Amino acid sequence: MKISNVTVDVLPSELKEMLSETLFIWAQFIEYETIDSNVYVVSFVDLKEEEMVELVFENGKVTHKDSISLESIEKAMKLYPEAFGFGKGMEQ
Repeated sequence: MKISNVTVDVLPSELKEMLSETLFIWAQFIEYETIDSNVYVVSFVDLKEEEMVELVFENGKVTHKDSISLESIEKAMKLYPEAFGFGKGMEQ
């Protein structure tokens, strides 16, 4: 198995289209030696749905999707600023 970071430019067109109105964070391409399967793991912020999303795109379709609301991320950053690289007196 080979895992490599990729830019949005090299993603399949169907996946690029899904990401057109999002804030792209990162993507990885996973290449298996034993099976003929192209797997992309992509992370992005969907501002319409106000959530951070991570999805798995395999053989032309989304096979798995997880998301968390931006509100939950904001609350976590306020409760545990040091975990996010901020000082304890994080301003709102």
